[in-house]
Amino acid sequence: MSSKGQLVIPAEVRERFGFKPGTDVIFTESNGRLVLEKQTFENIFKLQGALKDKGELELLKEDRKRERSRLEWLEKL
Repeated sequence: MSSKGQLVIPAEVRERFGFKPGTDVIFTESNGRLVLEKQTFENIFKLQGALKDKGELELLKEDRKRERSRLEWLEKL
């Protein structure tokens, strides 16, 4: 993990699971393990109710908006 909190996923793992640049992912916790999955409607639906405090949900939405802006900026380079 970098000092900015970025993770490097080895190429063979990215290829095996179909992670390409720009793939949206979600992290979940399961039995004390961190699970990385592609962001799909089904995976988001499974998270329903996980953020019970509306304030946390708003923070998540703001974070996603910032990340989309950052990715759009990077694509322009």
